[in-house]
Amino acid sequence: MPYATVTYDKLHDMQQKSVDTGKGLDHIDISLHVTSTLCGVTAADIHLQMQSAGKPPVNLALTEDGGFKLPMDPGLYKDNPTIVSNQPKHSLQISASINFLPPAAGTSDYRTLIADVAQINTLIHREAGMLSWFAPKVKGLIFVFSDKTAMLTIHTSNGNTVTHAKSSPYPFIPNDDSIIQVIYDKDLYTSNPVVDLKVAPIGVIPLMDPDVMKKMSAARDEKKCKPNTGQNKLDPASHANQSHVEQDQPGYRNLMS
Repeated sequence: MPYATVTYDKLHDMQQKSVDTGKGLDHIDISLHVTSTLCGVTAADIHLQMQSAGKPPVNLALTEDGGFKLPMDPGLYKDNPTIVSNQPKHSLQISASINFLPPAAGTSDYRTLIADVAQINTLIHREAGMLSWFAPKVKGLIFVFSDKTAMLTIHTSNGNTVTHAKSSPYPFIPNDDSIIQVIYDKDLYTSNPVVDLKVAPIGVIPLMDPDVMKKMSAARDEKKCKPNTGQNKLDPASHANQSHVEQDQPGYRNLMS
């Protein structure tokens, strides 16, 4: 059974591109993210192992949603080991992911709460290059919570504004999670009032213009998985010597061969 594989240098270059794009920004976290194109296969089913000739194999730890960080090492780049999975050939997709760090629970100020807005717009500007004038701008932030009792209080001179978490209207956010949307407000940024966040968010998503948000939702709806023949439950140890690699989609996104 052929397994999905990719060489270290391809993933290194993908991760390094995001590191370069995010240089100087302190509210981001950069990682790689693996998903399966097969229906019913989750991150818990996927195992990635880095295999170098004459060296013990190294398992890459995945988060619940398939995130992982590739060790950035000049020696590994020179050796260029193979990253081998336990999944069928052509069934895995890897992308570089720039995640935005959520604020901590407790008391802070409005600028701290909304700090990701400026950094996200900087990233969009860098990615768009000469077309940045036409790129979408972030209007605010969507804070995602696993705790439905989440609450945000902004203490202004005109009184307190309290926002309770609510169900998300966006299909790209799990149904079990709730959200609080905060639109960037120039006057609040200037006055910088104290804010209280009852619980810490588990994630932050940029809030764009409605048409952009609709496109994001439509893209999620159109993403279809392939029928699963049950061949994803494979033994990682059974392919310890496999090294064949084909690069189908070089660049920012990569489909493991």
